Amino acid sequence: MLEFVSVIWGLIEPLVGLATMVAAGSTWLRIRREKSRRINGKEGGEAIVALQIGRPIAQAVAEHFGRPADELVVFDRALESDRDYKELAMAVYSAICKHQSKRVHLVLSGPVGLNFLIGQLVGLHHFQVQVYQFDPGAGGYIPLPQPDRSWLRH
Repeated sequence: MLEFVSVIWGLIEPLVGLATMVAAGSTWLRIRREKSRRINGKEGGEAIVALQIGRPIAQAVAEHFGRPADELVVFDRALESDRDYKELAMAVYSAICKHQSKRVHLVLSGPVGLNFLIGQLVGLHHFQVQVYQFDPGAGGYIPLPQPDRSWLRH
């Protein structure tokens, strides 16, 4: 009897191992696809996120895109401390995260240094983000070029 069980187990064990590997691989692929779809904006839709420091931009953003911003981050006082910069950068990053499954149109009206901090948080290819800046010559917002890894030559 023990020999019979040993022979049967010898036949079943490789099948159990193979089934486990197939299930694990399938789960890994499903999670990877879901993460890619969510991060790369493949669920569809678009969102507008705007940062307003100093001059009001809500109306100009609404005129440019034909609708108001989905997220308007407003800061009404002077940027005086590291805490202020951190608070604003995190507020913009949180607004982008709310819409991570969409293509995000990001309008930044603030200090260059703060914009750089926001860029560091967002990271290269982390979200589908199109950044806009105001161009007085054009009388409105213009999209900036989309960076990719080919820009890095080191």
